[in-house]
Amino acid sequence: VSAWINPNVMDGVLRSIANKDYGWTFYAGDTCSKTDVIALRHSRSTTYGEWSLPVSNTIGLNVWQHVVVTYDGTSVSNDPVFYVNGSPVVSSECSTPVGSLSNDSGYSGFIGGLDYSNPYFSGAIDEARIYNRILSAEEVAKLYLTTTPDNPDTGLVGYWPFNGKDISGTTAYDRSGKGGNGTLTNSPTKSIGKVGQALSFNGTNSDVI
Repeated sequence: VSAWINPNVMDGVLRSIANKDYGWTFYAGDTCSKTDVIALRHSRSTTYGEWSLPVSNTIGLNVWQHVVVTYDGTSVSNDPVFYVNGSPVVSSECSTPVGSLSNDSGYSGFIGGLDYSNPYFSGAIDEARIYNRILSAEEVAKLYLTTTPDNPDTGLVGYWPFNGKDISGTTAYDRSGKGGNGTLTNSPTKSIGKVGQALSFNGTNSDVI
């Protein structure tokens, strides 16, 4: 998962950047006894795995930051790697995954929110991407440095740039070619992005499904 984020609230909770319901969630906020970090929660049949950045106050308010998480969930012994502004950060585990992978097929994906009780993202999100493979550090650096990377687009299964031409009414077009167009729900608003236009989420109930 890759995105530019500009949070305006991080208030002691985890707020969803992107997720696949009952599969995984990429958060920003407080967890694992850390504050103002990004984190990944990945579902398992017995106990979910959860990891965060190892140091508090890594993610700032009211500033654009490029955040990425890569993870191979085929083994419980694997840990994710986080990237902030193109640089890799070793993850800190706070919940050890146990059991087989949860089956999230047939469930919805969300940007900026969830369909259960966890808080929604508050702030702006731009250039959201989802891949079906692990990106290398060099590929993540390309995503951070340019808006039109070539090699990192291999394995791209979802890409929502949120520019003017990429939104029509309540539809956010998926430019990966995979047909995963999203629906703007509860009025996320257009705002100035890191690259062109972004969407701003109210932290209460707005998201893209």
